[in-house]
Amino acid sequence: MRHLASLAGVPFPERKLSSEQIEQARKWERRRSILQAGTEYFQQMLWSDRAVEAKQYLVEKRGISEAGIKDLGLGFLPNYLELRKSLQKLGFKNDEINIV
Repeated sequence: MRHLASLAGVPFPERKLSSEQIEQARKWERRRSILQAGTEYFQQMLWSDRAVEAKQYLVEKRGISEAGIKDLGLGFLPNYLELRKSLQKLGFKNDEINIV
């Protein structure tokens, strides 16, 4: 945003954040990171050998093309515990995972 404002010659408003606002922003960013990692996990699982039936269902029964599946960002969750382990390997803590 700052870069675009400078290109347009528009001053970008600066504001000071309180320590509480900074902490809240940090928490929200961490949650977004967890959600993004989970989304990537779901999408990878849908294209794995473990989700052949799920993918067939989407294509044959629901009429969604493979390109459509990718465009929609659909995924497959074979097991919540595996997702948790995957997120933990990425450095997320249990209390963070449970919030999302």
